[in-house]
Amino acid sequence: MLEIWRPELIETRASLLLRASQFEELLSAGVSEGAAPETLVRGWAAKRRRSADAAARIAPTRSEPQRVVAHAEAGFLGVEDVVKLWNAASFMVQNYGVLLNSRIVIRHDDFALKNEKAPAAFITDLFRELRIRSSGAEDQAHWLYVHGYSQVDGPITDIVAHLPDYRTDVDSWIRDKFLARRVIGREVARSAVEVSRFVRENPSRNQAWKRHLTLIRLLCGSLDKSDPEGARLLGLLGNRRFSHSIGSKVTAQQRGVSRGIDVGARRLAASDLSVLSAFKSGKLGAFHSGWELEEYQYRRKIKSLRIALEEELRREYKGSWSLDARLATFKRSWQEAAPARERDRPRFS
Repeated sequence: MLEIWRPELIETRASLLLRASQFEELLSAGVSEGAAPETLVRGWAAKRRRSADAAARIAPTRSEPQRVVAHAEAGFLGVEDVVKLWNAASFMVQNYGVLLNSRIVIRHDDFALKNEKAPAAFITDLFRELRIRSSGAEDQAHWLYVHGYSQVDGPITDIVAHLPDYRTDVDSWIRDKFLARRVIGREVARSAVEVSRFVRENPSRNQAWKRHLTLIRLLCGSLDKSDPEGARLLGLLGNRRFSHSIGSKVTAQQRGVSRGIDVGARRLAASDLSVLSAFKSGKLGAFHSGWELEEYQYRRKIKSLRIALEEELRREYKGSWSLDARLATFKRSWQEAAPARERDRPRFS
């Protein structure tokens, strides 16, 4: 764990903040997963080696310091990639009751980093700090992203996100603080970061849902419509306007989601109710109807009930040696009662 704090030859505020956020991420993983410290450190070290190897494979050459080497031929996400992105956005609504309301585009060729990093490593830093900025609040930021390559813009990262109302400063924060600590020169080109927030004052539920669908369809539009399976999925998702190439793969992981809506978060949420997927519904309307919002209301009631019962046990057995045993017994009985909770949920209605 001390490896994170190994001194560098030249210490900067940015390097210290990066290592502090890495340390926070490591500790947060331990709390949520309950893993032994040795296991966490081994996993962190292996992940760091993989990131370094991936960065080395696509690092800029000395003759092209501001450009990530990549081919400009057309490229697309696979069907499985798009299914995972759509399911993550669906889970965000089911579990948190929030909708996508923002889009962020990062054009990596429009700035030069002091310490050259591949897009994936740079975006990892961005997401880590963004998560820290919204941690502890009830309404947190969630995002999904795709790395791509444009013949016009070069390497780009396309992000769709739910940004809380109290985070209206994302544009200025990325440009004036996050990038300013990392780039060469005094100013960052306006084209380097494009933040669009689609927030109306008191929008109707229908307006907010349409905005959510537009953003996730845009991110999932990078399917090859000449491929029968890809064309079928585009039609299923309602992607009539959004069908585009993202260019060749320039990073080890071309798409991803934030921690709050990843596989681990879904596994944790499934202890109350199973996580539903429109792909398993057998209903075409399940992709567009907004059933996730009704699911959220039901899930919130179930979660509130569990928390209330746990708190009651903690009050009743406060200071007692049997508290842990009582909570463990309750956890088992809660899991056994899962079928009863499943019966009354709205599902895809």
